[in-house]
Amino acid sequence: FMGRLDHSKLAGDFYSVFVNPSLTEVLCTTTAEAIAMGKWVVIPSHPSNTFFEQFPNCLMYRTRRGFVSQLKTALENDPPPLSDELARLLSWEAATMRVVTAAAISERDEARSQRINRAKEGKGLKKAISGFFNTASAKEESSSVTNHASFPATSTKPLPVQ
Repeated sequence: FMGRLDHSKLAGDFYSVFVNPSLTEVLCTTTAEAIAMGKWVVIPSHPSNTFFEQFPNCLMYRTRRGFVSQLKTALENDPPPLSDELARLLSWEAATMRVVTAAAISERDEARSQRINRAKEGKGLKKAISGFFNTASAKEESSSVTNHASFPATSTKPLPVQ
């Protein structure tokens, strides 16, 4: 272990391979930095690493043998240079836009969420009403109430009776 070092000191030719075997690191900042510095990066094929598949200096593995093979490739070859387009993907601006895009809710997602919430509210009300009445005559009375009542919080239509 070299202790604390500024990562720019590692940007020279002395180190050319970065290995990050983690399956739990979801931010992967160190992996992005190593790729941006033009190092080989050897990482597991995992959902948290999907973004890095597009970089030519990223070597992914699925098994122990795959790891050994990818590490051997990295140690025996120089990493390919990044294109300007790929280098831009590693900028803070591009990372921020990916976060904003991922956090955005599309109109389709919003409409789906509203439909689900309305369905949940409707089921909850039906369950509450059906559980409140125990007798057959009470159920008949509830039928006439629910067929003519409106509930503005969930719907302006009468609720169907089960």
